[in-house]
Amino acid sequence: SVVRMLSFRTEAWGEASSPKIVTPDRDDAEAPLLAPRPGGYWLAWIARAAAGAEGESAAPSGEEAAEEGARVLDGASGRLRIAPLDERGNVVGEPRFVTPARSQVVVFDLASAPGGGARLSWRDESRAPGAAGGPLSVALVAPDGTIQEHVVEAAGLDAGFPALLQDESLGENAGHWLAAYGTQGATLLGVVTDTGVRELRAEPALLAKQALAAGHGRILVGQPRGVDLLLETAVCSSEVP
Repeated sequence: SVVRMLSFRTEAWGEASSPKIVTPDRDDAEAPLLAPRPGGYWLAWIARAAAGAEGESAAPSGEEAAEEGARVLDGASGRLRIAPLDERGNVVGEPRFVTPARSQVVVFDLASAPGGGARLSWRDESRAPGAAGGPLSVALVAPDGTIQEHVVEAAGLDAGFPALLQDESLGENAGHWLAAYGTQGATLLGVVTDTGVRELRAEPALLAKQALAAGHGRILVGQPRGVDLLLETAVCSSEVP
């Protein structure tokens, strides 16, 4: 599969540009996300090796074959990739891999970072998709493409979607909450900085709730109630009370 892009003006919907492929031919691309940057956008996606892609090993043997067989059973490997786009959706820089060749990214999030960069959060499910215990990581992508990755260490982490929630009240060097799933319905909340995640811990007020968005020192959360979804806001501070 490929990622296609088109651009349009809201006052002239019928004048949209023709769709164009923006992911490399060697990628089997899925789950694209966009975030604004000065002069355009960041595009991130999960890249799986396309069938017959150059550089793929055709006949692994021994332990490598056994390991590859286990990966086929557990789930196909998938690398996180990012590229800068201009305002019309044209790729203006070389797409860069954020994760190594044998990573198995299943879920991730993308957000704009202060200074024109991008922030990413993801789980590398090293065993099976959705299995508990897959490492949680965050990365800062600088405007020049330099990547700084940090593995998040916290007790009680579980499988699930790690959300980046932008909140300008956190300051210029932070700007985002990281909301991650914990065991027994807990939601872990921490502040993302240029050097990793600060104070990621279970927040009792968010038990069995999903963090959806943030801003002005508040977090919007949702809680299922039968076929309904109860929405409410919680006042949050990066300081320990």
